[in-house]
Amino acid sequence: YQRRVHGPPFSAAIFDPVDVQCINHYVTETYYRNYKLYLYAFTPQQVATVRSIYSTDFTMKAKKPRPLAEAFTEEEWLKKEADQRQREEEMAAAEAEAQKALKARRPTNDGSGPDLDSVAIHEGLRAQLDLMRSEVTRMTGDKLGALEEKLAELEHRLEEENLRASRKGKRK
Repeated sequence: YQRRVHGPPFSAAIFDPVDVQCINHYVTETYYRNYKLYLYAFTPQQVATVRSIYSTDFTMKAKKPRPLAEAFTEEEWLKKEADQRQREEEMAAAEAEAQKALKARRPTNDGSGPDLDSVAIHEGLRAQLDLMRSEVTRMTGDKLGALEEKLAELEHRLEEENLRASRKGKRK
């Protein structure tokens, strides 16, 4: 607006109405529409390093082997293995039944899967996700602030150059 209206000393008529329409058309139809493209092209790529921290609660320690004096005979061992397999199958069937009952009771968000709010998420995973979210937010915030500072500096330089050019034009 300051370059279109002649009102010294605050503004100087540099552009005529046709120029102003062309500039407005360029800014609205090309620059602002492609702003994210410019931002992507001229922003250095950020690399985030993510570390996983596993809890030791999930590690299993090997049992000490029995002494050979207490060893099973082959028939005893086969019987014990068959009993173990049967118990595992019964537990798997009970677990599948419990999952089926839970799935029937749980509402879904849009029919495509379970509602994430109702699924129990391990606390360690939640803490890692929060850490990653805060790190990414910090990195993008820093870059956005730096870009805004650069943009303000460039606008200030442009205003100074335009002021110098207008002063030179008045002297001639």
